[in-house]
Amino acid sequence: MKHKWPYLCAAGIIAAISAVTVFKIPPGNLLFYGALLACPLLHIFMMKNHHSGHDQKKSQK
Repeated sequence: MKHKWPYLCAAGIIAAISAVTVFKIPPGNLLFYGALLACPLLHIFMMKNHHSGHDQKKSQK
């Protein structure tokens, strides 16, 4: 599966709607904790290939 981002976004939207309607979680809390969790998750995904450039420089020598 090459493009899985649309499916992940759709799953997140469905989870948010069900959290508000079924589990009666206030939308303010959902936004706050969503932003709180988004920061470390985005850092992990953005830094995934951060150290791969060092390996390429060693292999070229």
